[in-house]
Formats: sequence, C-alpha cells, structure tokens
Amino acid sequence: MVFKKGQITIFIIIGIIILISIGVFIYLYQAKVIRPFEEVVVPSVEKAPSEVQPIYDYITACVQEIGKDALKRIGDYGGYADSSNFLFNPFSPTSGDAVQFSPDSDLIIPYWWYLKSENDCTGECTFSSMRPDIRRRSGKITIEGQLDEYVNANLKDCLAGFAPFVAQNFEFKELGPVETETTIAKDTVYFLVKYPLRITRGDQSFTVKEYLGELDLNFAKIYELATDLVNAESEYGMLEHFTMELIAHFSALDRNMLPPGDAFEVETGVGIIWYKTQVAERLQEILTSYVPLLQVGNTRLYMPIFAPEETIKGEPVRDKELYEVLYNRGMIIPFEKDYKDLAVSFTYLPWWKPYFDANCEGEVCMPQSVSTNIFTLLIGIHKYDFAYDVSYPVLVEIRDPDAFKGEGYSFKFFIESNVRNNMPMPAIFEPLSVYEVSLSSMLCDPQQRTSGNVTIFVKDARTKQGIDKALVGYTCGKESCTLGETSAEGVLVTRLPRCIGGLLSANKMEYQTKLAPLDVVDNRSLEAEILLEPYRYMDFAVKKYLLGKGATEWTLDTGNAVVQAQDEDTVILLNKETSRLEPAFSAFGEICGMPTAKAPAACGSPPEDNSEHIAVVPGTYHVSIFSSKYAQPPIEIPRDKRIAGSGLTKQEYYIPEDPIIFDKTNPFPSGFAEFEWNVTAEQLDKGDTIEFYYINIALDKVPESRRKIEDLSEIGKAVDYSKLYRSSIEPRIYSKEREKSTTITVKI
Repeated sequence: MVFKKGQITIFIIIGIIILISIGVFIYLYQAKVIRPFEEVVVPSVEKAPSEVQPIYDYITACVQEIGKDALKRIGDYGGYADSSNFLFNPFSPTSGDAVQFSPDSDLIIPYWWYLKSENDCTGECTFSSMRPDIRRRSGKITIEGQLDEYVNANLKDCLAGFAPFVAQNFEFKELGPVETETTIAKDTVYFLVKYPLRITRGDQSFTVKEYLGELDLNFAKIYELATDLVNAESEYGMLEHFTMELIAHFSALDRNMLPPGDAFEVETGVGIIWYKTQVAERLQEILTSYVPLLQVGNTRLYMPIFAPEETIKGEPVRDKELYEVLYNRGMIIPFEKDYKDLAVSFTYLPWWKPYFDANCEGEVCMPQSVSTNIFTLLIGIHKYDFAYDVSYPVLVEIRDPDAFKGEGYSFKFFIESNVRNNMPMPAIFEPLSVYEVSLSSMLCDPQQRTSGNVTIFVKDARTKQGIDKALVGYTCGKESCTLGETSAEGVLVTRLPRCIGGLLSANKMEYQTKLAPLDVVDNRSLEAEILLEPYRYMDFAVKKYLLGKGATEWTLDTGNAVVQAQDEDTVILLNKETSRLEPAFSAFGEICGMPTAKAPAACGSPPEDNSEHIAVVPGTYHVSIFSSKYAQPPIEIPRDKRIAGSGLTKQEYYIPEDPIIFDKTNPFPSGFAEFEWNVTAEQLDKGDTIEFYYINIALDKVPESRRKIEDLSEIGKAVDYSKLYRSSIEPRIYSKEREKSTTITVKI
C-alpha cells in the first residue's frame, strides 16, 4: 500500500499526540505517588449567617489560639501534650524512657531512641523509641489524637462564656460537645471543630455547627526530619562515632587528659594514674562543650568548617585540606534530603549525668606495667589500654523560624548515645516509618462496616459492672477508628469492617486502657468483652537496710529495716511489663526525708514529695529505687597515701588527689534496689500503702579515717545486691488505718 504525503503527516501528528498523552499520564501518576501531602482534601465548613459572623470569627480565633498552644506543647514535650506518665530518673537520666530537662523542672522530654535494657546489660540488649505515631489511631497515643483532645478540653476556657457577645444581648445554647478532628497536611495544620450552638438575639435564632482553624506549620516535614535523624542514629551510630572521636582527640599520656585507649611508654615509676570519677567529670565537660558543634547537612544552619590560617598557638596550619576533612567528618552528619528551611541543634547539659564505666581497678585507673633489670638500671614499661562504656542523653531541637507567620516553632526530643568497649553499642535496626497523612480512613467509612451487629461489653475488672462512656475503638493493621462510647450499662452495639487480626480497644479515665483481639470474617453477629482494671491509688513509703563496712568487707544487716534520715531523698520507679493487649504503664514516687518531717529536709522546706495518691494497677513491674543523701554534716573521703614499686622504682602518690566531699550541693548516691515485682489485684485491694525496701550504703557511719576511694565501687553493685537479698526487699502492702488500730501505745 502506498501512502500519500498528506496521510503520512496525519499519522505523525496522531503519534505525537499519543506520546504527549502518555507522558502527561506518567507525570501525573508519579506526582500522585511521590507527593501524598498535596492530595489531602482541605476540610470545609458551611458559611455562617452574616448576623453571627463576628461570633463565628471569635470561635475560629479561639480554635486557632488553642490549636497553636497544643502544637507548642507537642513541640516542647517531644510529641506529647502530657509527659507526666513517662518513666524518668532525675539522678540517672539514662535509666528511663525520658529526661527531666532541668532539676525540679516539670519539663519531661522522651527519648526517640534509647537503650531500654539496663546500662550494664550483656548479650541481647534491647533498644526502643517513644516516638508517637503522627496519624490518629484508636487505642494509641498519637499526635493528631492528642491535638484533638487538647482542643476539646481547652476551647471553652478561651471562649470565656462568650462574654463580649452576652453583653450585646446574645444568648447561647449548647447542642452538643466540642469534638475536634485535626489534620496534619503539607504546610498547614487544620483543626475542624464540631461544636453546635443555637445563638439567639431577640426574635432571631441561628445554628452554627462547625469551625475551621488553620495554622501555617509544616509539622509533617519536621516529623520526617526527626524520624530521619533517629534512623541515622539507630542504623549508623552517628552519636557514638562522634563520642569516640572526642575520646580519641582528648586522650593522652597526661593526667589532665583522658586515659588513652591504646598507648605505651617507657618510664620509671608507676606510670600515670587517673581517678575514674574525675575521668567521668572531664568527659562530661568535653561533651558539654562539643555536642553543640554537631551539624546536619542540608539543613538551615549547616555551614562547612574551613581551616584557619593559623592555630590557637599562632602556628601555621600545615595541611588545610586534611584539617577540613577531619573536622567536617567528625562534626557533620551528612544528609541528602533537602531540609534547608529547618534548623537543627544538639545540646548536652552538665546536670544530665552520663552512665560511665572503664576497665579500671575500682576507682583507680593505672597502666599495666612490667619492669626489667638491664645493667642494674630499672626501666618501667607501661601499657595503657582503657575501654570506655559511656551513655548520655542528647537533646535534639528542630526549629522552623518561618512558622506561625514568622513567630517560629520548635520541636524537641532526646536521643541516647551508647558506647561500649570503645565501640558503638550494636542494635537490631528497624527503620521508623513516616506515615502518609490523609483526611480519611477506609476503616472509618460506614460503607466498609459489613459485619452483623457486634455487641461490646466494657466492664470494671474488680466489680464486673458495666462502665458507661468508655471510648471504644477498632484497629486493623495500621488503621484505627473510634467506634463510639458505651451506654450507662457499659454496652456498645455497632458494626465493624472485615479484618483478620483486628484489635478492639477500650479506655476510660481512671482505668488502664485494654485491648482485645477480634476477627471479623463474615456478616454474623458477634459479642466481645473487655475488662478494664481501675487505678488503685496508693501511698508510697520506704525503709532501708544498712550496708555497713567491717574490717575489710561490706555486709548487709537484713534483720533491721530503718526509716530513712531527714537528709535523704528516695525515688521509686515502677515500669510495668507490656504486652500486645496492654499498653505501657508506669508509676513514679518520691519520698523526702523522714516520715512526717516538718523541718528542712532533702527536698526543701517544708519538704514536698510525691508519695501519696499514686495510681497503680496489677501486673509485673520492674522496680528501680534510687536514694540520695544530701549529707548534713558532709561526708568526706580523705586523701589516702599509696606506695607503688620498690627500691629505685618506689613511688608515693595519693588517691584521691583531693578529698571527695558529699554535701547538700553534691549528694551521695547512698541507696538502691532493682528487681522484678508481681502484684495482684487482690493484694492491692487489701491496703492503701506500699512500703518499699532498699539497700543503703552507710558511708556516713564509717569513721573518716577508714573511708577509701574503693568504697564508692559499692554504688555499682545495685543489681548484684538486689538479687542476693531479693527476699528482704519484697514490698509490703498494708492499710494505714488497720495498722494504726493494731498499734498499742504504752506510757511509762
């Protein structure tokens, strides 16, 4: 067949159109895949009648004000509006899942990556993250869910009873509660609030139901950067490598430097001696100065380091290129993603005491030495081989200076650095994912609920009575949806979507949240029961067993438990074992000074502690007890003269070089206990007080002349002593009133 020139032109044009169509389709498809935030449908509300538009604007302004407050709290508390339930240790910040920002502060910020196991764990040690999910999920603490709850709880305070409009003879009647649905989208956070009101003035009446607040904050990108930083730490150990670089740089055969990991010298005498506590303090000073120098590539404040013309001593820099390579490698975290609109900073503060250990002989760090006699001259050969174990918290702050119309926004969380034996502590790495944000969930779509009627009974585990207004949800995979509240009898009848491996959840104030498995495979009717454990509010009390020093050994007097002294402060941490059906639960108590102390004590004057009305539920807990003595009068470990070598190599030295003093400003970590404790509902219901027992290092009762630096090594034996004397430190539950009634007072 022969085509004419005009026909060929037509086919060429058609081919070009097809190619262009395919190209446009591919572009649109790819845009849809890689830019999910742009697909979020912006919530919309009905326009308010002009007569009540000022009221609508007033409510919307309050929605935005409370929404901004909620986002700021989320930023300050590491993704949480309320961090009071986190397990933290003010004396040992690496022994919890959060860090107290400063002494006596209410600002508790969680770890987004930390060693969950004990600091001295061996073998398979567990790492974890307290990072909350960003998307709303029933039965889970999420960022969107917390924003919902915060606006629900605080909006009416901002509205102040509509006082400006009541003065203008407007009347208001609530037609329903405040219900918020927050949507975190690209560049904006939306707060859709349902708060139906009937507004009346004279003979006119209007109904307004919904309000939409918008805040210019790219929270999704901040969350994504935070997640990328955590993944970089957990996969590559960026902080650990930074720590090892610092230790290597500041190590030398000099008692004013850190002990080196690998070095030797030929020198007469005992060699260089370090005191382990002083090494820990020196390392802490280095971390305080150098952690803030860390930078993240491709972020707002990133600036490569360039070599100066000369050193601090005025000497020329020999190899500028090598200088820049070494400095930038050690102080910069490389990132390929573009986060140039966000700034990142790192902070370590001196009151965050690190976990520190080294392969020293007790408190004394000395070289391994050998001597040989050559031509009657004694030559000492000293081998220095120190292994460091270091854990410390680093505060990460991500800031968007342009958010909130230039007001700025800050998001903070902690990452824990863990070095063991001069190496990054290995962890099983599983990347944290960043969930795509969308406006709706298929699980919440009523058309997807194709089961028969599902009757859910939510009951009090103690009384077996139904619980009214318990919030019930359902989770399938990564999606969750709120189903509704139970009736006065504790019953909710609803329909559910088909799901294998689904989880029902129920929660109510004053109860521990509980989950129950429920598979939905067809349209049959189903029943499910969830028993919620009510909080038992207990008072905490403590007694101690004295660990005394004999001629050479420390021994524990288990026959006599005594109350703590007035200058002692004890912290009790309870961390409940979790399971698939029970979320995390923890309790915190603090007991200051002697019981009923009214004079100045360790916690101030009058003493303020947290020993009463502490929520506890049945279960198995990991119990950690820490006691500090704010010694009055001070406890002093004096200088102790030591002698090393003999003959020509004989050398005298003092350990410690200066006396160590424990007082009100430098408390002595005097007490401890660490053990697993199982407590049943029946045991908790029999009393109102839990009395805990701990082991007390009675250094104050040892004569000063017999105190040695090695006595401090007893502090590190908490786990060993707790295992050895486990039966003696079993907590006791009793009733204060019952114990009072059985006490007989005899007057002499």
